[in-house]
Amino acid sequence: MIPPLVERLEKDGVIVEDDGCKCIFVPKIKVPLIVVKSDGGYNYDSTDIAAMEYRVNVEKADRIIVLTDMGQSFHFKQLEGASKLAGILDPKKHRFDHMGFGLVLDANGEKIKSRSGESIQLMSLLDEARDRAVEVCKQKHENSKEEEKLTEKEYLERGEIIGMTSVKYYDLKQNRTSSYRFSYDKILDPKGDTGVYLLYMYVRLCSILRKGGYDEERLAEVAKEAELNLETPEEVNLGLLLLRLPEYIDGVFNDLQINKICNMLYDISTQIGSFYANNKVLGDEKELPRILLIELTRKVMKTLFNLLGMDTIDKI
Repeated sequence: MIPPLVERLEKDGVIVEDDGCKCIFVPKIKVPLIVVKSDGGYNYDSTDIAAMEYRVNVEKADRIIVLTDMGQSFHFKQLEGASKLAGILDPKKHRFDHMGFGLVLDANGEKIKSRSGESIQLMSLLDEARDRAVEVCKQKHENSKEEEKLTEKEYLERGEIIGMTSVKYYDLKQNRTSSYRFSYDKILDPKGDTGVYLLYMYVRLCSILRKGGYDEERLAEVAKEAELNLETPEEVNLGLLLLRLPEYIDGVFNDLQINKICNMLYDISTQIGSFYANNKVLGDEKELPRILLIELTRKVMKTLFNLLGMDTIDKI
């Protein structure tokens, strides 16, 4: 794949020799993309431009997104420019994005490591988050009736989801180009902009539906019986926010700032808190319209969780 590409680009005058290397010089970038080293060998530049050609000409990609840390941003700026010079990327037909992200740091602002000083494995971080989340669940049930307490297996299953969701959310809510400090205490804080808080709000919606006897079949009946009338300020604010779902998704698709999805989830959660504090649902004359609003909110939250690759639970 690489030799035929090099041969073609040499014939087209895109590749020139410099100090024994075969290079592509991109306008306004001083350092060239080295396609063939002086010893005749290949490198990352070689494989990346060949991969670009493969994606465009074989896989017929019209948009290519490469995800690496921000340390690679210069390389991919070179690659994009070289690919355009080589006629691989056509700005009118193709879009290329380098989706760079920051680093995960420890409490001191250093690269996160294990106690032995080695790079820490992701699985060990997730296992620790799960174990801590299990303790959070157990503490929540400390004063529960014996029959309401969970089995060890149930605690573990919920802890797995809470821990995983919390770590993912804490990571994705950051500005992706910035580094951030990893803290279990902040990640698993039940208050504030955290995955635990979001799950609490989601569970609250599920609890209202469950207590009212609104299963899937009953909700379908309610949708035929009632209209979604938004009257109170809390109802209107929540409804208007839900309507912005397509806007948020389109925005992320365009600029690849995934934290916008997290922002919407958090905004919905805070609006749920306000709605819940000021609007009675079960037993109120507006029960059915408010049940529709709650179910719509639950579905939008579920969609956002899914977009972020996060599981949900209906009980904690």
